[in-house]
Amino acid sequence: TIDGRYYTGGVIGYFDSEDYSGAEAQKIHFNMNTNSVGNNITSEYEGVGGLIGYGYNYHGTLSAGENNISGAITSLDSSYAGGLLGYYENDESTLQLAENTSSGNIGADSYEAGGLIGYLDQYDGSSASLVNNTNGGSVGANEYAGGLTGYIYQNNSSSYTSQGNSNSGDV
Repeated sequence: TIDGRYYTGGVIGYFDSEDYSGAEAQKIHFNMNTNSVGNNITSEYEGVGGLIGYGYNYHGTLSAGENNISGAITSLDSSYAGGLLGYYENDESTLQLAENTSSGNIGADSYEAGGLIGYLDQYDGSSASLVNNTNGGSVGANEYAGGLTGYIYQNNSSSYTSQGNSNSGDV
């Protein structure tokens, strides 16, 4: 079990990437039987995700593929819970999620919970691409709950593409 107060992630709690850097998260598996880091990830307040609790990316690329997250993910007293990313800011950057699976239950006591992303904030020419991802766990929040993404903010110069994704959990 992984417990934190703010910005709690299965791999990274707080991710800040600036000025043309890149990051990859590939083939990470969280379950009780192989390479386990615990079966539950909990944040007392905001920002909890199977990979990253809070992420900020400026002029870079985050690519996450073939990851399997199976533990429960919960924001106890606040917002931003996601199977992969709790809260993610994409500023003149690229986010690519492909072939990921989230199967644990996801919940935020207040706002923004999603099977893959709790809250996605996109601005200034950013792009996000979600391709062939799956959520099988239930997702719940008082407001803004989604099988794939709880809440997306984007301005006119950003883009969001979703293709071949599926949700089989209750929302």
